[in-house]
Amino acid sequence: APPGELIDRFKARLGADVCHGIQSSDDHRPERAWARIAPGSPPGNKGSRTRRLLADSRRRPLWLLKRPRPVPRRELNLLTGPERIETGWWDENGIARDYYTAVNPRGMRLWIFRNRNKATWYLHGIFG
Repeated sequence: APPGELIDRFKARLGADVCHGIQSSDDHRPERAWARIAPGSPPGNKGSRTRRLLADSRRRPLWLLKRPRPVPRRELNLLTGPERIETGWWDENGIARDYYTAVNPRGMRLWIFRNRNKATWYLHGIFG
């Protein structure tokens, strides 16, 4: 089926409010690295940023929690990390985080971070 027809089928079956595309954004903060766009819309930011987003998808989950949740570090086994992200100071929404890939006792692969300013741990994403 042509892409437009397939998108229409998804909208009819799942609802128009849950169908969307994604577009990369020029921001290093994970929660701002992509934005929703209308399904079938051409992505706006192409080139090296899109290639970096695809490369990051190998070590980062594509879908994040709406809000990071506190998580007890003692229950997790760290696999990789840290990936340090410190940015955003210019817009008063700065972050200073060390990200890790971890596994919980049920075997789920998680993307967690330690907030370096508060020394607290948060769950930010889950790998599929």
